[in-house]
Amino acid sequence: MADLLVGVLEGPARFNPDVLVDPALSAWPGSKWSPSSERLAPNSAGLLELHGQGQIVFVDFLSGAEGLGVDGGDDLAAAFLAWLTTQVDMRASQVVVSDWANDLVTLDSGMTPDELRRLRDA
Repeated sequence: MADLLVGVLEGPARFNPDVLVDPALSAWPGSKWSPSSERLAPNSAGLLELHGQGQIVFVDFLSGAEGLGVDGGDDLAAAFLAWLTTQVDMRASQVVVSDWANDLVTLDSGMTPDELRRLRDA
């Protein structure tokens, strides 16, 4: 079960829910977006609940658009991370994932779920 954090260490990459949520909902039909209440808005922009591959993954869009909390099934989490590398320009930024592997994983543009699973298993 994945329980990880994706963060921008440096550069212009951002995880803007206004840009990412609709394409994610199209990529994973049956998923849903729940914007944060006013009370939670200082910490989180909202929660994306993804359904696919017989698994569920929850993606918390952290305020400031520089971080994501990702919790759920490993295969769907790998698919989401790979998808993210096609949606956010990683070339001019250092975007890392903690708690996916023994060390921080740096995301590169166009990574595949298999690449990410291999990094986790290494």
